[in-house]
Amino acid sequence: MLTSRGSATTVGGVTVDVRRWAFEGEGDAQAQLRPGRTLVLRAVPDGPGAAATSGPALAVDGDLLGWDSGDPDGPGLEPAAVVVHRAGSSLDAVRHGERVGLLVDPAPGGPGAPGGYLVAGPPGAGPVLAPAGRDRDEPWWAQWEITGEVPGAGVVAGRPVGLFNLVQGDHLVLAGDGRTAPALGWWSQGDPGGALPVPPLLRPPDAAPGEVELHGTYVPAGPGTALLLLDPPLGRLLGGHLAARVPDVAAGLVPDAVAPSVAVRLPAPLDPALRPEPGSRIWVRGRLVAGPARDGSDRVLTVVDVRGAARATTADGTTVLAAPGEVGWPDDVVVWRLLTWPATDVRGPVVWALPLPARDGEPGSSTTFTRRREPVAAGVRGPGDRGRRPTPPHGTPTSGAVPPSIVRDVRSGRRALRFLGLPPAGEGPVVDGVTVRVHLRTEG
Repeated sequence: MLTSRGSATTVGGVTVDVRRWAFEGEGDAQAQLRPGRTLVLRAVPDGPGAAATSGPALAVDGDLLGWDSGDPDGPGLEPAAVVVHRAGSSLDAVRHGERVGLLVDPAPGGPGAPGGYLVAGPPGAGPVLAPAGRDRDEPWWAQWEITGEVPGAGVVAGRPVGLFNLVQGDHLVLAGDGRTAPALGWWSQGDPGGALPVPPLLRPPDAAPGEVELHGTYVPAGPGTALLLLDPPLGRLLGGHLAARVPDVAAGLVPDAVAPSVAVRLPAPLDPALRPEPGSRIWVRGRLVAGPARDGSDRVLTVVDVRGAARATTADGTTVLAAPGEVGWPDDVVVWRLLTWPATDVRGPVVWALPLPARDGEPGSSTTFTRRREPVAAGVRGPGDRGRRPTPPHGTPTSGAVPPSIVRDVRSGRRALRFLGLPPAGEGPVVDGVTVRVHLRTEG
């Protein structure tokens, strides 16, 4: 099984891991978590290498969140009872990547109000408790995704995990040093690299903190820089999310002159690697940050730490200008050129779910794909490199023993090409090609 380390990333040369929480349950310490069981949520300030009992446990002090004393014989609050709920009625084990709610109740006999669901607070604040009695049948409270392993893997008691809030678009962390007067906060609030909270629909299943998958139109913007003009639905989604969560960043978005969309800056090394033409469609995987423009006047959005990129063309190599679902997206054949750069931290493979030709799924049709090696220019640089690196004359297949497949994308509900780009062992990027073809059955 491939192991994802999607809860870690490198910022300023330091690996930051958001697997800072552990659920403690009754019975076997290594048992899989199931919904409806009474648990304790304990912080693990030192990360996955530390003992799960090294941090304070979540407690309730009146109608506020608090912490236990850490000393079972000392004064202070008792750990709160935390119950993991899912929107459905299934009692199967809770899994990584599943949408769940966290009900927090005071310890038996504890003081104060009856607790509530842990939910995202107002902009600039951490999470808060929302009364559990309202709209119980509506899953407004299911705001959390447990991260740290491959999506679908069972969550194990006592094992450090990450907690990603789907409304905030960020991981839950302990603010401060995590020991003296700890408070709940968000990962991006303390990130020195300027990473932003991201809408869940732009966050890939294997994403590290702050990582997004963006697609749109490639627009050269002068020497050494380029823009990715997001498709209008993505631009509105991202702009609305940032306007609600990070208003000062939303004010610096670069609008398209024609449509109310959003543009983000790309690192220049994408040019020789993907060979994109102006107006071509590209997909990019990397961290989204906000930083000053070159003149220092406005804050602009930039994709950094790019570890994967993809470009779509037709069978004869013609640039695809239309978005999937639009007139002009290829009907029968899409040719993908995919790049994977060396990993800069402990993250695993780049897992793509790429659109298929428009006629996929039509009655009487079948869809096949073929892989091929792609040439890559010597001396191509990976994003963030300061000098040129030697690159082999041909790319190495990045899928290894895990071939591409056609699956149903859990985010869009549509069939998609699933491709795993494994980080290369060398210093240069590796390049793969996949041709996807729809075959129609002819009558007669």
